[in-house]
Amino acid sequence: MRINCFLAFLCSIGLIISCSRNSEVNPEYNLVIEDNLYGYINTKGEFAIKPTFLYASNFSEGLAIAVVDSTILKGGLSREIEYTYGYVNQKGQFVIKPKLKIKEYGISLWPRFLDDKFCFHDGMAAYRDESGKYGFINRKGKAVIKPDFEDIKTFSNGLAVVKMPTDTKQLDEKSNWGVIDTKGNLVVDYIYQNIQRYHENRAIARIETKRDSVGFMMDDGTIKKDLMKYYTTFLLDEKGHVISELDNIYEYGHCSEGIIPASASSLAQFMGKGCAFFDANGNLSNLGRDNLSASALQKQRSNEHYLLLFENETMLTSVTPFNERFAIGKVKGKYIYISRANFALFGKSDDAASDDDPLYFAYDEANPFFNGRAKVKVGGLYGYIDENFEYVIPPQYTRASDFHNNLALVQRVNGKVIVTSYINKEGEVVYQKTSSSDSINSFFDQYQYGIWQSFRHPELDD
Repeated sequence: MRINCFLAFLCSIGLIISCSRNSEVNPEYNLVIEDNLYGYINTKGEFAIKPTFLYASNFSEGLAIAVVDSTILKGGLSREIEYTYGYVNQKGQFVIKPKLKIKEYGISLWPRFLDDKFCFHDGMAAYRDESGKYGFINRKGKAVIKPDFEDIKTFSNGLAVVKMPTDTKQLDEKSNWGVIDTKGNLVVDYIYQNIQRYHENRAIARIETKRDSVGFMMDDGTIKKDLMKYYTTFLLDEKGHVISELDNIYEYGHCSEGIIPASASSLAQFMGKGCAFFDANGNLSNLGRDNLSASALQKQRSNEHYLLLFENETMLTSVTPFNERFAIGKVKGKYIYISRANFALFGKSDDAASDDDPLYFAYDEANPFFNGRAKVKVGGLYGYIDENFEYVIPPQYTRASDFHNNLALVQRVNGKVIVTSYINKEGEVVYQKTSSSDSINSFFDQYQYGIWQSFRHPELDD
């Protein structure tokens, strides 16, 4: 039967799921909702595919997921729902007929199955059978890797990280992740406790090597026994070979633009260490550990902006992977940008800054660059900067997304009126909706969960 009124409400705040971006084959379309149906607009704000789908995803390798039906099989707290979906091309035509089905259980505000793994990568997309195991289909919708796996991560350069098949005898319960190729051949055996998704033919893998029962002194003087786990971290190449053993005091992001970012774990911070960067072979980069925490605060003008080197007490503790030549560093709850070219630290330019407050230049929130724009938050409002760290769209929005396909979704609240718009890179409105802030069916409420997923950029995920 069709979804009932309660689930129709859930659909009204439905999920827009993201898929990896491929600018060579993907149309510059962005998702919109009209009358609780999903469609697409182009960069001019014109309908490219009229809203006709119950749910939809962004395009990945020229195809997008389109959900056409939802059937409640069981009600109550143990709700069971079956979704029917297929894949459409940039004309909105089904190239994989909507005959694929998947079941979900429990109450949820959106179909949880619609995540990036069901989008196409390297010509492969995940599917899940009735038992809950994962396999892969090709662009014709044919199952080419049978559903054997408990979990999977998307393909990248012909490799996918998979969790051990449930019917495989496990010799070690702590090790159950491996790597397969597009033919389903096992490239890396199931020996790792976790493996990140491959990026630039590199993956970070971790093995649990030891467990100890450790006694901790409690406040009342008693000793509490707890299990302490020890891990070894490795850098793998595209053949699954170990390139390097990495220092366990860091928490590693994925390889991007030839650099692996390493954030300082609590242990590293206790040891007085900040973040670090490693090259694609696992060697400490020219940046080193100490260049991020200079012995004295230095400022110099560079293109009318301050280049910052922080003192030890403002040491950077976490860093993101590079994207469009910049990474983001965190220092004392504030954020700055790090240049890939020379590892210089950049913040906002302001002549009113005080020499005694280096964090004056840091942002309250910073996000990666996409389409030459980065979303930043200052004074409680969002705006956008360009790669010269100039405001091209000053902070003015109460909520905003990153740019995707040269558009961003932004929101302002004027009294009881919510104004939600798609804007282009110059800040011009190309598509807009207004609604009452009292209305649970407002345009932005419909996007409340989905829009953040739609602009999540899963290609940056580990």
